Amino acid sequence: MNSSLRALLTNAIDYAGLFPPAALPLGQSYGNYRVYLACPDRWMLGRFICPIDKLSALTGLIRAEPPPAPIDLCVLARPGDVVADAVSAGMVPVMQVEPHVKLTAVEMPATPESIAHKIATTKIARSLPDVGVFFEIAWDGDWRKRWSDAISAVRQVGSLAAGIGLKLRTGGVTSEAFPPAEIVAGVIDLCRQARIRLKFTAGLHHPIRVFHESVQAKMHGFVNVFTAGVLAHVHGMDEHAIRVILETEAPADFAFDDYGLSWKTLRATNQRIEQVRKSGVISFGSCSFDEPRDDLRALGWL
Repeated sequence: MNSSLRALLTNAIDYAGLFPPAALPLGQSYGNYRVYLACPDRWMLGRFICPIDKLSALTGLIRAEPPPAPIDLCVLARPGDVVADAVSAGMVPVMQVEPHVKLTAVEMPATPESIAHKIATTKIARSLPDVGVFFEIAWDGDWRKRWSDAISAVRQVGSLAAGIGLKLRTGGVTSEAFPPAEIVAGVIDLCRQARIRLKFTAGLHHPIRVFHESVQAKMHGFVNVFTAGVLAHVHGMDEHAIRVILETEAPADFAFDDYGLSWKTLRATNQRIEQVRKSGVISFGSCSFDEPRDDLRALGWL
């Protein structure tokens, strides 16, 4: 495993074991995360994603069996929640189990019209600049207008916008849950142009795009998505060029060495990869931490 792949995937996988298709009980999901925190591949592990209504139970588990390293926690809020309430709900249990847990993100479903209301109370957001906020925006229907409006709503909040990002659902348990590559490419391009942070959730179990029998659909590859995001930022690529990378199914078209990554003739240095990962493409939620690593090993990349 070389430096560029490590730069591309450091803290990339937010563990969502509580959610389908795994849908594990909280105790098992937390137990898995404790194991992952102690394994050699922990550098790929991102946040532990926990619904807001399970925080108290999670706190009890942490007290009973503290993690081997501090947990970065992402609170998944409900559609009707506002940012200030979600952050408050996350901070109360976190303070009870410090220094084992740090609240680093809040996610919630939103519409472009609801974003302003959800961030109207800003005192907490200003006092906790390390807590990222990600609004999940739907991609069905007139997705381009919806995402453009959501980006405009984020940009209108001024200085707070730096801590706010958007979230795209990239799959699920049925073929209809997977957005076409042109939509994923369009969202990446819109967020790149607006300098809005973007994260992904669901469906990114495999590094390279592949047809999967379980969902009877082409599943987006997380290496495709992150490479496309990085190269789009580095080279100012439009959504058509981004789509070509997303639709690549040949692992040989991707190359990683100690100085940077390449897709065919396009290249990004390790420094640029790290920059884009911090401010552009952030992470992806997955109910499995094992499956992505197993596939990387099968490719000889890990």
